[in-house]
Amino acid sequence: MQGLASPLPAAVSDAYRAVFDHAAVGLARVAPDGSFIEVNDCVCQITGYHREELLGMNFQAITHPDDLGEDLANTEMLLSGSQQSYAMDKRYVRKDGSTVWVRLSGSLMLTAAGEPDYFVSVISDISASKAAELELQKTERQLRRVLDQLFAFVGLLTVDGVVLHANEAPLKAAGITLGDVVGKRFEDAWWWSYDPAIQEQVRQSIARAAAGELVRFDVPVRMSEGRLMYIDFQLSPMRDEDGRIIGLIPSAIDIDQRKAAEEHNQLLLAELNHRVRNSLTIVQHFARHAFRSVADPGGALPTFERRLTALGAAHTLLTQAQWEPVSLADLIARTVAAACGGADRFVIEGPLVVLPPKTAVTLSLALHELCTNAVKYGALSTEGGTVQVAWDIPGSEADSSEADFLLIWREVDGPAVSQPEKSGFGTRMIERALAQEFHGEVNMGYFPSGLVCTLRGRVPVAESRPA
Repeated sequence: MQGLASPLPAAVSDAYRAVFDHAAVGLARVAPDGSFIEVNDCVCQITGYHREELLGMNFQAITHPDDLGEDLANTEMLLSGSQQSYAMDKRYVRKDGSTVWVRLSGSLMLTAAGEPDYFVSVISDISASKAAELELQKTERQLRRVLDQLFAFVGLLTVDGVVLHANEAPLKAAGITLGDVVGKRFEDAWWWSYDPAIQEQVRQSIARAAAGELVRFDVPVRMSEGRLMYIDFQLSPMRDEDGRIIGLIPSAIDIDQRKAAEEHNQLLLAELNHRVRNSLTIVQHFARHAFRSVADPGGALPTFERRLTALGAAHTLLTQAQWEPVSLADLIARTVAAACGGADRFVIEGPLVVLPPKTAVTLSLALHELCTNAVKYGALSTEGGTVQVAWDIPGSEADSSEADFLLIWREVDGPAVSQPEKSGFGTRMIERALAQEFHGEVNMGYFPSGLVCTLRGRVPVAESRPA
């Protein structure tokens, strides 16, 4: 409350002087216009001025310009009687030009007539604590900038799951703002609200974390435009110095690529299991036809081994392509090179055609049979013979998922050939397996000029392009 100034007895005056001069804090009496009436040694130490210098100055002269407005407003409220005292942190500009932070408490003393007499100011040097506070604020700003630049999600929740804060980058990625989530329950935020089951999982996780458990799981969250992204999500309790849980910290990292890789590996594993079973079936088929009704099994062994080699070459190509669709041109070049010791006597041409793995294996085996026959009986059995392998995609309907496909194997400058009286296993495989795989037909033409094998069928249009 406002005090009344009155003369003091001598003994009291001496005690007052001792306290005033030797107080561990700065004490000053200040006139209503701001001029110093009396200051103790501590005020002189804080400001760097001698007592005589301060007594010829006012507080406005040594107050930092950025703090003067607030200080004057406080003194006006004291003078008007609307406020009995005030406290504020402010800066003085010392005599050497440096700045010192102080905590100022001020009150107004009145005369016996009730008029303003002087202000009493209590001044404490808080430079050390203020510097620590400012450094902490600077560190907090830097940390916030770091967190806001991270795409990883970091947030803060109350113990019962209300959002207090979230860093900026994940908010932008989701197309939302901090205002869209602060003050709301975490499970009701945009990230989770697309799926009630996931909301319930998050709700239960909040309860578990509030009980002291660290909760972690992979989960898809909704991002901008409704796109789902997998995250590795963690919710951990935040404790104070006494170990009490005072909040929850949600955090997450993007694992979309990892999830995609895991799913791809699972797909490859399933495909591999399927292909192994198919390969064993093909090997059994080879064996039955190679060794059935053969007086000398040893004579059939080379044919059997060549067919296994062809099967292995097809699998090698597909393995290098990770069992994804493969280029027809690559498939033909590798198959004929393996079967014939090189592709220098082949003319291979055609537009981009990409074949699914199963189709590629079937065609590779058929090409191997054609190569074997060409080396034994056809164009490659002579010095000047060559083989032309050409294909085309005549075109397809705009809305069709498949395109017409034509492939021609033509042997040139080889010995005259004639249609055999009986078709062997290799010929039957070419005619039947290729026709079935390409949903078309195969024609083996035995002409004096050489063998011509024509395949007409269909290929996936999305994976092939006309020339």
